Amino acid sequence: VKKNKKIIKVFLNIEILLYKLFCMNISEEIKPVLKKIKANKVKEAELDLLDIIKKNDQNYLALNLIGQIKMQNKNYKEAINFFNKSLDLKKDSLDVMFNKGVALNLLGLFKEAEIILDELSKLNTSHYEIFYNLPQYKKN
Repeated sequence: VKKNKKIIKVFLNIEILLYKLFCMNISEEIKPVLKKIKANKVKEAELDLLDIIKKNDQNYLALNLIGQIKMQNKNYKEAINFFNKSLDLKKDSLDVMFNKGVALNLLGLFKEAEIILDELSKLNTSHYEIFYNLPQYKKN
């Protein structure tokens, strides 16, 4: 379980960098939130994200980021709910699927986590986090 805590924190940071580098169409309202997360002002960022969702409940990136914050704070069931909402909007988001798999694992739902990671490994063979984490799930 300790190893998984490190994975979450590392993955949250990786996710933020990926958003910055590869998602050029990030809405202007998300950019200041990412800066707050990077500055470790996570609670403020979460409040901002909740405001964003109140204004636009179709923002799958905001839902995913809230899920990651919830997961970091060990609120795994809440995190999964946010990941599910995000996936309802963007079913093909590999990052959100991966996050949901991590949250399921941390909640102790190992079989469900393994199913998601197996599916991800079929969809994207270059998503290195999947292969890094898949052996952990298979052991459980």
